[in-house]
Amino acid sequence: MLKKYFANKYFTVLLLLFSSQSFAIEIENFDVEINNNGESIITSERGIKTYCKINGIDIFNSEKDFVLTTARLSYDKKTLILTDNSYVFIDDFLACQGKITARHSSLFLRDVNKKKGLLLTIDSITTNPANYLATISKMDGTDLIIKNNSFYKKGVSLRKQGKFAFIDAREGVISMNGEYVSPSGDPDCSEGAYPGVIEIKTGKRIIIKKSNEISDQEINTRCMELFE
Repeated sequence: MLKKYFANKYFTVLLLLFSSQSFAIEIENFDVEINNNGESIITSERGIKTYCKINGIDIFNSEKDFVLTTARLSYDKKTLILTDNSYVFIDDFLACQGKITARHSSLFLRDVNKKKGLLLTIDSITTNPANYLATISKMDGTDLIIKNNSFYKKGVSLRKQGKFAFIDAREGVISMNGEYVSPSGDPDCSEGAYPGVIEIKTGKRIIIKKSNEISDQEINTRCMELFE
């Protein structure tokens, strides 16, 4: 049995991959088993088992085990991201009695902030090497206009936007309060970070400069506080 741990300061997810066709994940106080058909068994602390069929799971990649390699919790722990564009809210899933339907994003999904109703997605701009631009959208599909070069802009040629693209670290996150975003990975507010941490409302990069009084560790601490 292969054990894979995904952890950060705020939560820990234990993902047990036990076959090429199914996986188990621990969510809050529930043990959950899901196969690639979306058939799930949710087991409570008391050992009570509930069956739930997740309909409408969409997979961009044709590989059968693609669900297994991408399933994860959102940064705010409110959403289970099943594939690169399918997700379910945790409270809906754990309360499921029979079946629920997965929600979808139109692009590659990286994070969901349920409180603010926001999705962080990315789209490929260049293929060799693979580079991306980000998009923040509402759950109704409306894209927010983010005044930052690392975000896709309608009406602007991909050639012009391509030079601002970034490498996808598959760990882009939205802050707990929905005010900040790190499109490509763990939040980094240092001067050399790109795309770094961006304030969603203004599009401005959050840069904390190193000095005699501010160490690299202090920069990281202050930056992570934005995401608490």
